[in-house]
Amino acid sequence: MENIQKNQPLRSFRLVGEKHLEPYIHLLLKTEGYEYEPEPFGSCCFKLISEPKPLGSSWASFFGYIYIQDRSSMLPPLALNPPEGATVLDICASPGSKTSFLAQLIGRSGLVLANEAQGSRLLTLRKNLERLNLIQTATCTYKGQDLDLDYESLDYIALDPPCSGWGTVAKNPQVLKLWKDSKVDTLVGLQRLLLSQAAKLLAPGGLLIYSTCTTNPQENEEQVLFAQENLGLEIVQLNPWPGFAFDDTPKAPGTLTVNSQASNAQGFYLALLRKNSSSLSASFSKKALEDKNKKPLSNFELKIDNLAHPSLDFTKLPAGTIRLIKDEVFFYQAQTDDLKLKIRPFRLGTLHGQKFSPSPRLRILTQKPNPNYDLILDDLKDLAKIVSGQSLATNLKDHSTLIWWQNLPIGFAQVKSGRVLAQFR
Repeated sequence: MENIQKNQPLRSFRLVGEKHLEPYIHLLLKTEGYEYEPEPFGSCCFKLISEPKPLGSSWASFFGYIYIQDRSSMLPPLALNPPEGATVLDICASPGSKTSFLAQLIGRSGLVLANEAQGSRLLTLRKNLERLNLIQTATCTYKGQDLDLDYESLDYIALDPPCSGWGTVAKNPQVLKLWKDSKVDTLVGLQRLLLSQAAKLLAPGGLLIYSTCTTNPQENEEQVLFAQENLGLEIVQLNPWPGFAFDDTPKAPGTLTVNSQASNAQGFYLALLRKNSSSLSASFSKKALEDKNKKPLSNFELKIDNLAHPSLDFTKLPAGTIRLIKDEVFFYQAQTDDLKLKIRPFRLGTLHGQKFSPSPRLRILTQKPNPNYDLILDDLKDLAKIVSGQSLATNLKDHSTLIWWQNLPIGFAQVKSGRVLAQFR
């Protein structure tokens, strides 16, 4: 058993799952031998005390019931604190740590639109959101400064832009050499472009959380002053969270800088900004309305009856539509209807002819375990066999079966000639 050493950044994580499943997620972690304690700033946040193997190789992580995240990185979503059902734009979203936490806060009826400009990072973002089963998310890939959304249409925006990463120096000692002098100036310019676009998209009275994992004032306080003086934004006082120590920010009172060493976490900067009134000219706002795009979707809308499955309850879906694109079935949250962007919503599975096959990772629409249709396991060794590619003999009929570990839904696998074979990505 490895004990976590003091004076090193704590390995922290969030539980990701419906409230009624949390006892079983804890049981899964405890069964594997993990010891941890709650963080004082969030009910779903925990920090490790000891681990039998790296937390990233745990079953809870593999099946998306926990998300490993530096504790400082958990603060921006808590600072923005969008209400249940809200629509949130995350401008620089990959790998999805803040996107996924925001999605937990808004619940299944809300929407987090997660944008990522880099293709390779976009793939990571999408895989993480699928693994976590966050149906209230959709992704897109645009340069953040060029996001083609209606001006002043969003009440909540998260902006964690590319930065020098000086706050991660304990884990990445090279960042101070990589990002200095003129290289930082390039980042500062990009950050201002992103801030400017965020201010245009933010509705009067709306909130923007600006955060970085650097301790460089040029990328932090000076950017907030720029936003105050040029973008019609003002600072909203942030109250310190328990479990952290913060440095003074006299240039921008009300913003917070996490003291890395004293907090046993990454150095991090947070500023909550509010837009009090329109910062756009009347003609500019009018143009935004005239440019509103109502492009038709080139796909086929499905009814719930087309996707009947004994292990799934499609009435759990929030307001929205189910659409077939080629042979893939996607759920479009109702809030995506007016978006002008090309987005990828949550994938439910595939449809070949009349046969619907749920995505192997799909679990959010599951009902109670049913031994007539589902494979219910008690031994983690059997789960390990299936995940490793071995088949398991059962008395189940041929279909896609839902695998459970006790009362915790894991995902779908195929049954052929009574044998269960899973392919989890």
